[in-house]
Amino acid sequence: MQKPNIYKFPNQTDPKRFFAKAGWVYVLGNGHMPDLYKVGRTTGSIKVRMSQLFTTGVPMPFDCMFAEWFADCSAAEEFIHHYLEEWRIEFNREFFGADLTTIQHAFMSYSAIGESIPDFVVDLYTMRRRQAESNERVNGVLVARNKRTSACMEAPF
Repeated sequence: MQKPNIYKFPNQTDPKRFFAKAGWVYVLGNGHMPDLYKVGRTTGSIKVRMSQLFTTGVPMPFDCMFAEWFADCSAAEEFIHHYLEEWRIEFNREFFGADLTTIQHAFMSYSAIGESIPDFVVDLYTMRRRQAESNERVNGVLVARNKRTSACMEAPF
């Protein structure tokens, strides 16, 4: 007799796997490219990512306008890029000519409808997000759109 297929939430038994794509979606500006913003993602440090982007083709380093931490930064970035598609400068580039308010609306839209957190990781998700938002700094300044200045509990991983 064949066992019935029982549906399980993705990664239900492994929170580490659920957070494998956790990271930041950031908005970077550059003084030599006014009214143009790079919207990208990283699973590491935004500061490190900014230094990777400062190459010979860029006249001066980028500034981080704001960023937001997501459990799946790939899905968040994809949604935000789609939202901003009409302002995209080149189809294969992550640069947009939208104003910062419009870009913030894209982030808020995804935050409101895009991130689905299974019940079994809600507490851990909250802890990891608060930890990230209270620690990620560029040039000594918190970059999270939802800044958290108070200390919070360390996430177990």
